[in-house]
Order: sequence, then C-alpha cells, then structure tokens
Amino acid sequence: MNAYQVEKCRRILGRKGFDAQQDKLVDECERLIETAQGDDYDTFITALAHVRVIVEQMKLSLDRDQREIYFARLNAEINRQYNEIGGFLGISEVQ
Repeated sequence: MNAYQVEKCRRILGRKGFDAQQDKLVDECERLIETAQGDDYDTFITALAHVRVIVEQMKLSLDRDQREIYFARLNAEINRQYNEIGGFLGISEVQ
C-alpha cells in the first residue's frame, strides 16, 4: 500500500472510529471466507481487497509497542510458513 492509500485509511479510521471498523473487519472476513470457498474469482479478489483495507486501518490504530509486537508476530508467521516448505526459495533468512 502506498503512502497516499495509507493516509486515506488513516482518515477513514479517524472518521468512522475503531469500534465500527473492527466490526466491519469481522463482516469482511466472513465474506472473504465465503468467497474463498466458491468459484467466483472476481468476488474473491474484491473481498480480499476489502479485508486488506480494514487490516491496514487496524494496524494504524496500534500504538508503538503494539506495532512492534505485530511486526514480530508477522515475521514469525512468515518464517513459520517458509520453514514449512523447507526454505527452498534460495532466500537467506533475515530477521
């Protein structure tokens, strides 16, 4: 997401509020799950984009310590999945 899109997400979050967007995240995740189980790829891509926007807003709501925890867990999850495939991508481990 580019800086302009992030700023738009910040403004949306500021206008709508955390609680409303957190509820919206639940709705959008449900829709993503439903579309992931179907055959309509266009609808799936749209749902994926909706979730991505709301997730960005949730990230923006985190304070500094929470962001550090988030990025540490994100890195751990990427490493976990990478290790699942045996790390065969020829990419050196960067932590």
